[in-house]
Amino acid sequence: MLRLVLSSGEFFNSRIRYIWQTFLTYYRAEHEIIELTVPKDELLTDGAVTVYYGPESGIPQQSNMPCLIILHDPETAAVFRKRNPYNSEPAYIDNIPVLFNTAEAPRIQREENRIICSGDLLATAFFFLSAFQEYIEGSQQDDQFGRFSYQNAYLERYKLVEVPVVNLIFDLLARLLEELGLSLERVSFPGEANCAVILSHDVDRVFYYYSGSMYRKLRCALAELIRYRRLYEAMCYFEGIFFGEKDNFRRMLRLHGKHDARSSYNFVFQKEKHPRDPDYLVSMPEMADILGMVHKSGNEIGIHGSFESIMKGTFPDELNYSKSVLGDNIIGGRIHYLRYRIQPMFKLFESIGLSYDNSVMFPESGGYRTGFGLPHQVFDHETNGVFSTLLMPLNLMDTTYVDSRYLNLGVKKFFTKAEAMLEEAVSRRLCLSILTHIDFYMISNRRGIRLYNSFLEKAKKKGALLTDCRTIYHWWKSLNIKK
Repeated sequence: MLRLVLSSGEFFNSRIRYIWQTFLTYYRAEHEIIELTVPKDELLTDGAVTVYYGPESGIPQQSNMPCLIILHDPETAAVFRKRNPYNSEPAYIDNIPVLFNTAEAPRIQREENRIICSGDLLATAFFFLSAFQEYIEGSQQDDQFGRFSYQNAYLERYKLVEVPVVNLIFDLLARLLEELGLSLERVSFPGEANCAVILSHDVDRVFYYYSGSMYRKLRCALAELIRYRRLYEAMCYFEGIFFGEKDNFRRMLRLHGKHDARSSYNFVFQKEKHPRDPDYLVSMPEMADILGMVHKSGNEIGIHGSFESIMKGTFPDELNYSKSVLGDNIIGGRIHYLRYRIQPMFKLFESIGLSYDNSVMFPESGGYRTGFGLPHQVFDHETNGVFSTLLMPLNLMDTTYVDSRYLNLGVKKFFTKAEAMLEEAVSRRLCLSILTHIDFYMISNRRGIRLYNSFLEKAKKKGALLTDCRTIYHWWKSLNIKK
């Protein structure tokens, strides 16, 4: 039995409940949560393993029963109440960054049946998992597209975006509780897989290299080659002379079918498009064939919210339009350009009952934008509750590594990073969500296709589940039904 005793005040208790409920989704134990205003030593008398979270002055005095004590400074709540930027440098416990209650070097101390952690692990977990810094208002936090600026992010300042901070904290909590004698059950992925590699594709450039006359494509190819010295773009236009837009989709489906992998294909559903939106409308005759091809394959069709879908609130109309086009309900997808702010986006999703979203990643860097490598709910900073729409973290995007607007490191670096994150996903039993765009599968990118094929082979050998967002959403849903 696990007893969680929260003594951090009404405002902060709701935030710590959110952290524990996320922890207990993946680390199962019979439990109860008690909120205290005054210490009660009798809480340590019935054989349960107790976690006390609160100020040092309220620590239960009895020591004959197992107890994990995580110290909390009441002043920490002021950081979250005031919504001011938090820029203090982290301290470290067991190589885990800790942000609060770190006036002295934080440490873990063992005393008979007690373990005392002086650094505030739970407030740190909340800071990352709730994307708190992105809730702070101010135009200085926005980039040119109105997105939260990666350059202003705490994760970038202290180089933590590639660190699954919350997973590290949860793993440490699990080890400490097991040391005190509590038996925890770590939940399994479908098919007892070691991890889940979530595959998805945003459908953006469908006709870009294929439309127009042969003369236009030849002229564009020569211009790219001679004037701009861009060999890859020239090869894509040459390819457009001999192949059609459906060939990319056939190539993608064959490649994933070879590995018994499922993928999510995200299409934009709108009647009119913004200049920054993909180069098609789903009402075009050619798109009906492509949508039918993907649907028949058994892969997921998701929604790719348009450039303005969150900022101008057109997403509900696009979702409704998708139903009229497909005759079926779409349960999730991703926003084009990753153009959103987390709190308003999930508030909008909540209002229309969207099941999941797979957009949350910084376009400038792969990693863990909320410090967590598993699906989780988003904390609603306005109501102190949680949104029902599931946040399915996105970890890697091809554009981040190959586009000159971002890292511009090339396709090989993209897969070097993918393989490193795969190792971490296997060792920590995480999800690894990877986005490759439709034009990634052009023959001109044969090196990238070869590296991708090799990556899928390696993932499968390591016992990873190669699947789509829909499968992982239903898996997560089953965990919460049983909890």
